Amino acid sequence: MLVLAVTLISLVILVGLYMSTHILQKKPFPKLFSYAHLGMAALRAIFTIIAATKGGILLWANTALAVIVATLGFMLTFGKFGKRNGRSVLALHAILAIICYLFLVYNTFF
Repeated sequence: MLVLAVTLISLVILVGLYMSTHILQKKPFPKLFSYAHLGMAALRAIFTIIAATKGGILLWANTALAVIVATLGFMLTFGKFGKRNGRSVLALHAILAIICYLFLVYNTFF
C-alpha cells in the first residue's frame, strides 16, 4: 500500500513540476494536468490513511503535512494572489510537498 502511495506521490510531484514551470513562465497548460495532479494526490492520501490505520503514528504526521500541502494547492487554484505572493505560495506548496515525499519514502523503505 505504501509503495503505491510513494509511486503516486512521485507522479504527483512530476506533474506539479511541469505545471509550476509553466506557471512561472506564464505559459498555459492543459487543465487535464491539474485534474490528474489532484486525483493522484487524493488517491495517495487515501492509501496513506489506510496504511496509517494499521498502526503508524508517523504516517498520520505525513497525512497532516499532506493536508497542509493540499490546502496550499487549493489556495493556489482558487485564491487571488498578486504576482509576488502567488510565487511564494507556490514555492511553499512545492517545498512542503517534497518534504512530505521524503518523509513518506523514509517511512516506507527505512
